[in-house]
Amino acid sequence: MDKLLRSSIAWAENTGETYEVFFRLYIVFFLISPFVYAQKIYLLKQWHLSPRVETLDIEISKKIAQYPNQYDLYQKSTDLIQNKNVKIVLSEGCEKSEIDKSFLQKFNGWTFLSLEKIKNAKNYSDILTLLPLKLGVYWGDTVKTVCVDDESLIQKSQLMLTEIS
Repeated sequence: MDKLLRSSIAWAENTGETYEVFFRLYIVFFLISPFVYAQKIYLLKQWHLSPRVETLDIEISKKIAQYPNQYDLYQKSTDLIQNKNVKIVLSEGCEKSEIDKSFLQKFNGWTFLSLEKIKNAKNYSDILTLLPLKLGVYWGDTVKTVCVDDESLIQKSQLMLTEIS
């Protein structure tokens, strides 16, 4: 599986413009492969917040427009993981790295460590933050979660958009 992951990431990095456009679609990738002969890829479109929007007040964050989409994606992802369909989560929304205890980035006021402290809380699924971060905290022992964005390509793409008249 790691060989497939590495080759997929290498393909994305080497395709340049296609990579930029593809990952700007705000898609979460689930690479499904419980058996070698039954490989599947689920593409789930998401509408997420800017990482700087704070959502530490869970009840207030439920009123944010992105909440229903993010809640549904978390539920769908959890179902896939519980049914042992998911082995790796590849996601846009954060710079290239694996989401584990060493992941220090903060999204919407939440960090890996702050989520880990409450991952067994009844309202954990209601938390509005970067979906792969939430999945990585809760399912880290079961599923490998990897961020695949390249900040330099994102910046280049944004500069290209400013040239459009």
